[in-house]
Amino acid sequence: MKKFLVGVDGSDLSLRALRKAGEYAFGVKAQLVLAYALAPVSHLSEVYTGQLAELEASDRKNGEVILRDAARVARESGCEVSVVMLNGSPAVALAERAEHDKDIDLVVVGSRGLGAMASAILGSVTDKLVRDCKKPVLVVH
Repeated sequence: MKKFLVGVDGSDLSLRALRKAGEYAFGVKAQLVLAYALAPVSHLSEVYTGQLAELEASDRKNGEVILRDAARVARESGCEVSVVMLNGSPAVALAERAEHDKDIDLVVVGSRGLGAMASAILGSVTDKLVRDCKKPVLVVH
């Protein structure tokens, strides 16, 4: 069965990418695999070390909510849907998942997400993913 890996982060463009992926997936009878990446927080200074577990737990909970909501939207397309929580920077985590899951045929992401430079023409995560991913990447604007 064909699979489309869809990166979700809760942004409007990620939702738009999800809906577009659902349209395409329905047409070719592909499964949607929705992925949220838990970005590492270990780069923070030692002053914040005591709060790392709290930050990670908060990010995981946020990711679970985003995945749950995205799965609800994705099921409206009539496709089979699964969710996965990835660890690492989003671009690297998505590229690695796509490379290691031989059933992934396409990676779908929004052109930018919720990052600090969300107004950039092509977000840094999307730019890195397009350059590094060995599978085709569909960028939705």
